[in-house]
Amino acid sequence: MEVKHCGDDDLPSCPDKSNDVFPGGVVSHERASDCEFENMEDSRDFGLLRDFEFCESNEFDEARLFSDFQRYEEQLEAISYHGLLDSLKYDIATPSIETCLKEIAGFGGISSDIRVECAAERSWALPLTTSLEILNRYKCGLKRMRDTRDGIRAHDLSTVDMIRIAGAKFIQSSTSRDANGNLSAHPYDYYLNGYPEEVKRNVRLAMTLFAAAEKVGAQKFEAAIEFLDQCDGLSSACGNSVERIVHHFSGALRERIDREKGTVSEKGLGRRLTLDIDAEIMKPSVPVLMTHQQIPFFQLQQLCTMQTIMENVAESKKVHVIDLGIRNGSQWVILMQVLAARQENPVELLKITAIGTFSPELIEGTGKRLEEFAEDLKLPFSFNIIMLSDMNDFREDLIGLQDNETVIVYAQFLLRSMIPHPDRLEFIMSVIKRINPIIMVVAEIDANLNSPVFVARFVDALLYYSAFFDSFEDCMKRDDENRKFTECVLFAKAIRTIVAAEGEERSERHVKLNVWRAFFHRYRMIEVGLGISSMNQVALMKNSLPCAKSCTLAMNGKSLVIGWKDTPICFLSTWKFPGTSEHDV
Repeated sequence: MEVKHCGDDDLPSCPDKSNDVFPGGVVSHERASDCEFENMEDSRDFGLLRDFEFCESNEFDEARLFSDFQRYEEQLEAISYHGLLDSLKYDIATPSIETCLKEIAGFGGISSDIRVECAAERSWALPLTTSLEILNRYKCGLKRMRDTRDGIRAHDLSTVDMIRIAGAKFIQSSTSRDANGNLSAHPYDYYLNGYPEEVKRNVRLAMTLFAAAEKVGAQKFEAAIEFLDQCDGLSSACGNSVERIVHHFSGALRERIDREKGTVSEKGLGRRLTLDIDAEIMKPSVPVLMTHQQIPFFQLQQLCTMQTIMENVAESKKVHVIDLGIRNGSQWVILMQVLAARQENPVELLKITAIGTFSPELIEGTGKRLEEFAEDLKLPFSFNIIMLSDMNDFREDLIGLQDNETVIVYAQFLLRSMIPHPDRLEFIMSVIKRINPIIMVVAEIDANLNSPVFVARFVDALLYYSAFFDSFEDCMKRDDENRKFTECVLFAKAIRTIVAAEGEERSERHVKLNVWRAFFHRYRMIEVGLGISSMNQVALMKNSLPCAKSCTLAMNGKSLVIGWKDTPICFLSTWKFPGTSEHDV
């Protein structure tokens, strides 16, 4: 195993760097918009407004509301694409909370005057009731229940369903506020008539969390703490999925209050949580591995990735994979097994080059495990490590490319880490372009968790993690120690970073597939369709899982999106640069 270091002051310096339906229910939609999951119409697919069936029971004009927020989001996303994800700063003229509440019934126009500014990043003050209308991008989804509330059972509703209900009811409950904007003593009960008692409890709890977030957004911290105290009394890290999600988001809001006030409270412990999530996932940790085995998203993503790579190296004798930000390396076991079993045109060498910027001992451990596995398989194998002090030290001459190698670049949950540092993202893409791999495989979270608007980011994060917690509720026992570790350590840190931090401290950032697509198009990259064999394999595996009905697959353009009960979770996308031979892909 070869290890190269670059960029460390105590090591030799490096030269200066130059500046339509598949088996198993996979639905294909050939358009560059957010994917439509089975039984879901995503309101961000702006061209399909005519296909929407809005809830007749709503007391406000959803169609008009949707149109207003369509314009707002289109402008916001257009700026994001042009400005490299989040590198530009914005100043938005937003309505006051009073204006939003008065316009809920009719919803007049919402000002979306966007001006580019050069000031330091700051948290936008978008009112929560305005941000909650973002829920409509996930579709109302409640039409199946509108006339049958008495027949609804608690387990008929997912965690996201109950969060959606809570958001809609929170907006409606605004009419129960007094002249000072405070909620009355029991503002929610009237709006929950007809729901089962367990659903009522969960929805009340989520509505209380929304009330706390609204107060935090308005910097009314004492009022927010009162609502958070109610949340803490009714939620638990060991309860049902709604109680768990509220517990963690309540802690994140408390931390945000601490940061805003410059204090440290007993329950706002996030700042003391110094866990490095990426380093933890790199370890051959039992909780991480066991959770991945029980939750379908990453199994499906890894299977499709390996099948796609195998299709592209079917005739290659020497395969060179450049793994940007390698983790525990478990996915490469699949590729190694298949290549070792190849009778015709046997592989002469599989080389994996791992690029890392931290924890060299963990990467070396990954390499040793893979080398031992390759030895057992009698597979010719080479594992090389390139340690960089900064991704801006990455150069193609460090890779040691050979003329007869088939080169593939693999980036799993790596690019999002560079969103706060767009110069690094631009630089690494320029290096990959010079390497010109046969394909570049990208796996990322498919969620918009990078808005500079605090309350918008809060709502998006709450919906995204609610889907994840719901999958845990269906796939794992509540007292499962691996589940507790993932929720209370990994997810808790991520949630607190997304909700409480701003600027460079907000390191946990994710954007939607369409944003990455626009970014890759800047390099004239071509989106490569996943092979039929890959899609068939992933569909077969999905249908074999106990949670097959809840786990959803869909095509967004030529990329695969994996979701849970209508909520996108992650995507797999393959790309090539102009000039790569068509027969190679």
